[in-house]
Amino acid sequence: MNDQDEKQSASLSPPVASSNVSKAANVSSGTENKTAGEIDIDARNEGSSSMNAASKKGPSQKLYNAAGDTTMIFGGDAKQGLLWVRATPVSRVKAVLPGKLLLPAHMYESMVLKLGNVYITGEPIVEAFWRTLIANRTMFGEPAPPGFALQYENMKKHDQLLFTKAALLLALGCFLTLPLVVIGIRGLPVIVQVPILSGLAYMQYLAVKPAIVFVILLPVFRRINIFLLVPVLLALAYYVSAYAYPVATLDVLVHMGVTTSGSTMGLPADCAAYASSIGLVANKHALCFTEDRLIGLMPLTTQTGDIVVIIHGCDVPFVIRPSKREGHYCLVGECYVHGVMNGEMIFDVVKNSLDITLM
Repeated sequence: MNDQDEKQSASLSPPVASSNVSKAANVSSGTENKTAGEIDIDARNEGSSSMNAASKKGPSQKLYNAAGDTTMIFGGDAKQGLLWVRATPVSRVKAVLPGKLLLPAHMYESMVLKLGNVYITGEPIVEAFWRTLIANRTMFGEPAPPGFALQYENMKKHDQLLFTKAALLLALGCFLTLPLVVIGIRGLPVIVQVPILSGLAYMQYLAVKPAIVFVILLPVFRRINIFLLVPVLLALAYYVSAYAYPVATLDVLVHMGVTTSGSTMGLPADCAAYASSIGLVANKHALCFTEDRLIGLMPLTTQTGDIVVIIHGCDVPFVIRPSKREGHYCLVGECYVHGVMNGEMIFDVVKNSLDITLM
């Protein structure tokens, strides 16, 4: 359990209150060599210290309350690194979108609109989406105000402009390098071309499969008319970038800086607050869809087939992954799922709850 805890993804920003699961895991691992009396004394001392600290700080307001008024029920085996907790399942992850929230907002929105026009909560799908992008919180941890809707639309316009500029730069780069590629295909002998392609693939500037395909097609490229070769190369480049390796293409766009929130040139005044809020979670979380059409921000290590659960007594949901050991799960990390952050899933607790083993 200790090794798994070290692999958990960073907490949602604005920072989510420390999870009771983490506390429970620490208690389990730290009490392995203590007697029952020592453990009881330590627990009382820790509880007393926590109460004193709370009395000094005054009442605190939780950012989220996914588990409602449930209390944590847990147990553990420190020697085996196991932690048993009671949880309510939410849904299974169906899709993990690429880009780490660093792609233009309109690209993500086009994917979200495939879920329909109305979210499961009854609010417009676009509103659910822009609230999800910032975990429904401002950069100061306050609930996102309705005025952020206009800022989101303004940011989307800025993103579209940045994306257009990046696309034009890519197109310009393509046309500038195209003559060099044609000269290399027609002018260099095959015995030189093959080592060049192998070197590019070895240095990971070119994927292995496209390099192999290119080598196979070299005899064809060398024989066809040059006026036909140019459109063929352009069509091949488009196919590779749009269909064969779309994620890699999106990563290139990300590095070019096509989002307002990721800009290093200063934020536009008409969307600064919203873009700043996105900047706190971008590059740390992935936008995901579940089988029940829920939208959420989840750890970057989340995979299709992972399960979202609400562990009783915790403020936020968690992503867990089924292990090869039946009935045992690996803890991936905490997440934000729009529409379940205020105890909406906590009903008929006895019927909908189950005990899970984390390892």
